[in-house]
Amino acid sequence: MIKLPGRIRWAIIASVIFILVIVIFLIMRGINPSVIFLSGNEIGGYGPVELRFSQPMQVDTVAQHFNIQPAVHGRQVWQGQAFWFWPEEPLTAGESYQVNLSAGSKSIGGYAILQDLSWTIRVRQAQILYLSPLSGGSELWENSLDGKVKKQLTQTGRKVVDFAPARSGESVAYSIENQQGGIDLWLVDRNGQSNKKILDCGVDWCSSPSWSPEGKQIAYSRTQKVNSNAGGTTSRIWLLDLSSGQAAPLSKDPKVTGASPSWSPDGLRIASFDDQAGGTRVFDLQTNQDILLHSSEGQVGSWSFDGKKMLFIDSNPADLNPHDHIYEVNFEIQATHPLPDPVSEVDVIYNVPELAPDGDLLAIGLRYANGPVSKQIWLMQEDGTQAHPLTENQVFNQAAYSWDPFGKVLVYQRLELGSSQTRPEVVIWQRDSGNFVTIAMDAGQPKWLP
Repeated sequence: MIKLPGRIRWAIIASVIFILVIVIFLIMRGINPSVIFLSGNEIGGYGPVELRFSQPMQVDTVAQHFNIQPAVHGRQVWQGQAFWFWPEEPLTAGESYQVNLSAGSKSIGGYAILQDLSWTIRVRQAQILYLSPLSGGSELWENSLDGKVKKQLTQTGRKVVDFAPARSGESVAYSIENQQGGIDLWLVDRNGQSNKKILDCGVDWCSSPSWSPEGKQIAYSRTQKVNSNAGGTTSRIWLLDLSSGQAAPLSKDPKVTGASPSWSPDGLRIASFDDQAGGTRVFDLQTNQDILLHSSEGQVGSWSFDGKKMLFIDSNPADLNPHDHIYEVNFEIQATHPLPDPVSEVDVIYNVPELAPDGDLLAIGLRYANGPVSKQIWLMQEDGTQAHPLTENQVFNQAAYSWDPFGKVLVYQRLELGSSQTRPEVVIWQRDSGNFVTIAMDAGQPKWLP
């Protein structure tokens, strides 16, 4: 045996120890979970904050070590190794938030994240989407709140029928006419890139898309001809899985019809208007059961910011002179109660009310049954107090109103009555300043892009 000098022997031992330390470090690094932050530097007003873990996690340990500053209340949703945090209260446009995951979250195998992690995100201002022109076919447009930064998102030869932005604001689903006389579903990102067909519907009409909150599925109305000679149609609610491309009816009962689906912000329910049943049908995705909210308005009700409540319109048959009332249903306690009418002792016709995200102001379309045909927008507290008209010019009819994700701006569609030459226009009302701004002419169906 060759006897090495002491200095060389110790150098070899030190090298072996160093290599062993590196190997152990690499092994431990492979064992301990890692995190990819998928939200980037910017999110929309609804969120979400999205993380993806390298291993299945003990979700309670993640909940213990996750927080956002300034503090935000929200719900945590898991799908496999993906984690979403959805705010249940309005964020602040332009505000920066710090997302923190402190050391200690553990995988199913018991291995922990060893270091504190932190990311900074900024909440972007919402943009406005609408269809334009409305005469002779439309394209999808995006515009800023001052109406000066306008972008065309689609190039379809003016065949867009309707659209819906994802709750994250990263994508927009839209429907367009195809060469078979049907309507297909397409997808485009918020920058107008990556236009692609996601569902070929042939001769069927696939329209009124509505996203699941996490953006994995789309609910839509599928209308089929049931008697080509008589021209009859039937519409049902279908679900499209975006990862597999597979689609199927929401209800297994072929007799259940529906149109204009609306997915709840918490992802637990899908509402649609069932004309045959005479109301809004709310389908619970956890129990596969539904309830019917009788409605005289013919529209789906509107959700609260957290998805736990819905507002809708119905007439009370017990009234000596039945007229519209505003109702609120609370799905957590399964209770429905009327809200105070903004106008009492007169016969009034309402549109579905829209509750601001902060929950303290409600916008509703209103007209007197024996008055002008135009509907005006009224504002009121949820308890019925401080009701007053926001718009009062009876020459214009107001419709399609909705709040931005922060409850600071109301967008709506306005049409001047009495002339066949007039075209709708998109207008916003700024809650802080009280200013009205016309965003686009010959445009309609405005919606917010978070």
